[in-house]
Amino acid sequence: METKSIQYNPLGNLTPEEVIVSYVWCAKTLCLKNSICKKTSKFYCIKGRKGTGKTTLLHNLSYHLFDSKYISFKIKDVFKPSLIEEQILIIDRVYNLSFVQRLKLWNSNKIIIYSAHYDTYGVEQINAGLKNTIKLGPKKPEELKEIIRKKLFVANLNLVDFGSVFSDENIKKISKKHSGNPRNVINELYFKI
Repeated sequence: METKSIQYNPLGNLTPEEVIVSYVWCAKTLCLKNSICKKTSKFYCIKGRKGTGKTTLLHNLSYHLFDSKYISFKIKDVFKPSLIEEQILIIDRVYNLSFVQRLKLWNSNKIIIYSAHYDTYGVEQINAGLKNTIKLGPKKPEELKEIIRKKLFVANLNLVDFGSVFSDENIKKISKKHSGNPRNVINELYFKI
């Protein structure tokens, strides 16, 4: 029986610690972090399409925010506010919670930071006027190059180690093809090696 080899992209399979070290903060994400530190709102929504860096930002916020806890919900998970001591909840995949469980989450006395491909339905809409929203979108080629450079550095590699694969011209061309989506750009460029 023939087995297929699975391609492994070290730039897309970093540990949480490596993701934190290689993260590239921009004015928008720094502003969000400062807003959370000053507790200007109870609800913060990070919106964006798949691969734009929502989960990466959530991981980084959990590392940088004192008294915070990162939680990624699975289908049928149960939210128990009394079991969580931290005051800032950083929630990934909130849509996996049932309506009743999300109601418990939003009614807890915690600061809640959550991600959404688009605004999730139901309870989240009740808080529409109370939340601070940031939308992550396409990255410019120079931002993508910095993200790639930092990810390579974590893997003890350099852009020049790959010849012209990560050249400005290639990054610009592939960025246009994938509308600046970091995950797709990095994956395509990496597998050209």
